[in-house]
Amino acid sequence: DNYLISADYFGITRERLEARFGCKIMMIQGASGDVRPRFHQENTEYPEIHSFKAAEKGFSEEYQKRYRVQSKNALEQTADSICEAVSAVLPAMTAKPVTHLTMKSVFSHFTADVPSLTQAERIAGEALKEAGIDGTDWLREVKCLNGEGVSQQFSEVEIQYFSLNDGCLCGIANEAMCRISIDAMEAAGTPLLFLNGYTNGCNSYLPTAGEYEKGGYEVLWSNLVYFPYHGRVMPFNRDTAGQLVEEVVQNWRKLRADYG
Repeated sequence: DNYLISADYFGITRERLEARFGCKIMMIQGASGDVRPRFHQENTEYPEIHSFKAAEKGFSEEYQKRYRVQSKNALEQTADSICEAVSAVLPAMTAKPVTHLTMKSVFSHFTADVPSLTQAERIAGEALKEAGIDGTDWLREVKCLNGEGVSQQFSEVEIQYFSLNDGCLCGIANEAMCRISIDAMEAAGTPLLFLNGYTNGCNSYLPTAGEYEKGGYEVLWSNLVYFPYHGRVMPFNRDTAGQLVEEVVQNWRKLRADYG
């Protein structure tokens, strides 16, 4: 399912919107680290929850034929749903002149604690059992860090702002979970501050404190696969989501204050 819907719905949706309204369309992916597509094949939960068993069992030609059709139909439904939602609100919108346009980039420093070898072995064991992920290289890296006395790793995260009149598109190169964006909107007191982040996990998922406690693929196991690319063996610490929201809102308010 995700091979089609995660990427391809942008293309088909843009095509339909451009054909309907006769202009070029820009789409923004949201904070979707923990969001499942509304439309999907009927057994979508099985390969997600039991990914190792599903891969081990394999996908027969009959299976692929059946569910490929369902996935393509879900792709069409996704595009239709978005087109209808846009069409419903567009006639009521009033175009306004651009009175303010600013772009800004800010780098923030976030921390990820290095697990003990005992904690790491438990995580790797779960990943192998539940998802068939081989954590050998990851465990070797954790052991090396422990041996060198490294208890924390750090990364700089670029936060980009595109401020247009009273609205602001704010983006990070991390797979942020939906609640983080909602928290930023609520803290700012406006739906016109839109925080988004989407990298398909390759630059690490960014969980809320609540999701951090649950563990699983997005929070923990994905790091066994992607740690060589983003440089950390663990996700950012559980308080990172709150820190990010606070910083995003503070910077957004400064941008607004600068143009009165």
